Amino acid sequence: MKKTPLILSALLFAFIAPAISSAQTKESPAAPPTGTYAPAIRLTPNPLDPTNNVPLFSLRLETNGTYVAKSGERFPTQDGDILRLRPQIARGTWRWDSAKREFQLDPGDFVFYIKRLPVDQQRTNRLVWRKDWLVREDEK
Repeated sequence: MKKTPLILSALLFAFIAPAISSAQTKESPAAPPTGTYAPAIRLTPNPLDPTNNVPLFSLRLETNGTYVAKSGERFPTQDGDILRLRPQIARGTWRWDSAKREFQLDPGDFVFYIKRLPVDQQRTNRLVWRKDWLVREDEK
């Protein structure tokens, strides 16, 4: 008579334990790694050029789904009778694809291609851009 509750308990544990352990091992979808990013390296023809430390561009991914991209290079802009050199600035929105772990940006009109930026699988503080990376500024 005492064996019956023990057998029922063992059977109940056999069915419940896998469900509990699988619920504990499921990963919750990671939040998008928002922040300010810039290319890791800036190459110029002249290594002694003082602008060598200026990144090609910076990209600020806001938590509200918007972004601002600003070029490090300055482009001529007509301001009345004066020609000024100003950085190119693009604003838009982004979506997070949690399955691919990538940002999908509505790039607007920007000099650099930034439409798809997946998270680097080896270092999550970087986004893959072309054959290079965008590194989060607080991580440089």
